[in-house]
Amino acid sequence: SDKPWDAFRLIYFSLAKDGDVFKMWYQAFDDDQWGDGTSRMCYAVSENGLHWEKPNLGLVEYKGSKENNILLDEPSKLSYVFIDPHGMPQQRYKMLTGIGTTRIRTSPDGVHWTLHPQVVWKPTWDTQKQAWWDTRIKKYVIQTRVQLERENELPFPFVKPIESDPPVVAPKLHRPIRALGRLEVDDIMKPWPTANVRTIMTADEYDPPGSDIYHPGGVYQYPYASDAYFMFPLTYQHFQTGEGHPHNDGVNDAQFSASRDGIHWMRYDRQPFIPRGLPGDPDHGDTFGTGFFVRQGNYLYQYYTGWPWTHGGFRLLSPAERQNRKNWGRQFVGVVVHRLDGFVSADAPQEGGYLVTPPLVFKGHCLELNINVSALGGAFVEIQNDAGQAIPGYTIADCDRILMNDVAHIVRWRGNADVSRLAGQPVRLKIAMRSAKLYAFQFVND
Repeated sequence: SDKPWDAFRLIYFSLAKDGDVFKMWYQAFDDDQWGDGTSRMCYAVSENGLHWEKPNLGLVEYKGSKENNILLDEPSKLSYVFIDPHGMPQQRYKMLTGIGTTRIRTSPDGVHWTLHPQVVWKPTWDTQKQAWWDTRIKKYVIQTRVQLERENELPFPFVKPIESDPPVVAPKLHRPIRALGRLEVDDIMKPWPTANVRTIMTADEYDPPGSDIYHPGGVYQYPYASDAYFMFPLTYQHFQTGEGHPHNDGVNDAQFSASRDGIHWMRYDRQPFIPRGLPGDPDHGDTFGTGFFVRQGNYLYQYYTGWPWTHGGFRLLSPAERQNRKNWGRQFVGVVVHRLDGFVSADAPQEGGYLVTPPLVFKGHCLELNINVSALGGAFVEIQNDAGQAIPGYTIADCDRILMNDVAHIVRWRGNADVSRLAGQPVRLKIAMRSAKLYAFQFVND
C-alpha cells in the first residue's frame, strides 16, 4: 500500500500472464475496512512477475484526480479475474464480481470492462469465488464457499469417494461453518445451476472442533505434470470465548492439497504450507496462499498475502489505534519461493529406508529424479519387473550412487542412463535412500 486509495489494506487479488506482461487486479481499501473505508478494484503490471508498477489509467476520479490505477468507479468487493482461452476476443478477460449475488464483467484487455446484467449466482456467502477454463475437461470450473449451519448438514452433496489407499476424500464428519464447493459449467455467462454444486472439502474428524475451511486459496493446474491439480486451502480455527474479538476471530494459515481431477482432494499432513510469521513479522496473524505461480529456472514463486493481525484482531484495537497510519498498509502481496515440484516429498532418515512404486508403464529414455541428498546420505534406484524382481543391469548394486541436490538428476547404472528397452512394459521402481528427500520422478527423452 503506497497510494491514498489503497492506504489501508490490499486484500483479494488475481494474477495472469498475457504474452510477456504479468497483470494483477487487487481489491484495496482507502480507510478502515470496518469503518469508513471504500473498496476499489485496482490494477498493476510487471515484466517479470516480481517487480510491479501501478500505472496511471485515467479512468476513475479519486479526490479530484484521475491519475491513479483504479479500474472501476463503484465499490468492488471479492472480484476475481481470469483470462478465458475459450472466450471471444472482446471477452478474453472475465471478472466475477459481487459480495453476494454475482455478475460477470468482460474485457478485451483487462482494463476496460463491461458489466453484464445477468445474475449468475445468488447465494450471499462473503468470500471470493474463483473460476477458470479447465483445459482437461473443456469446461469452466467455479469454486465457491458452501456453508454448513450445523455439523453434517451439507447444503450440497459431498463428492463421491474414489477407490484409493489411503482414501483421497472420504470424511466421516463435516464440521460447520465454511467449506468449499465446486461447479462445472459450459457457459459461465449464463446462470450457474446451483443444483449441480458439489462440496469438495470441509473441516472433518481430523480437524479440531471450531475449525473450518475459509477459502480455496487458489487452484494451480500444474503445467509440469499430467493430471495434477494443487490447492492451498485457507484453514481457520475460531477463537473460543475470551480469546479474541467476540465476533468472527481466530487464526488462519494456508495448507497444501492435491488432486488428479480437481474434484477429489488429499490434504496430506495438514501442516501449514505457508506458516505464519513470528511476532513483528508482517504475516504474524494470517497467511493466505494462492494458485498463482511464476517459474524462474529451478524455482517456483508462489504469490501469497499476509496480515499481522488475526482474522478479527484489528477490530480489537482502540479507535485511535485503528486510525493510526502505522497500523495501515500492513497487508501485502508477496511471494514464497519453492523448488520445482517441491510441494511434498518422501523423506528417508539417516538410518535409511526405501520405497517401491506400484507397477507403471512409461515412455522415454532416461529416469530423472527431483531429489535432495544430504552430504552424509545417498540414494540408489533399482528397476524391477511387475513381480518385484530386479531386472539385470538395473539393480541397486548396479546403480551409480546419487549424492546431489538436483531437480533433474539422471539416474545411471554403471554409467548407463538408457532405459528405453524397458519402455511400454510394467515395471516398478525401488528407490533406496538415506538422509534424503525425493520430490518427484519422471521418464524423459534426453
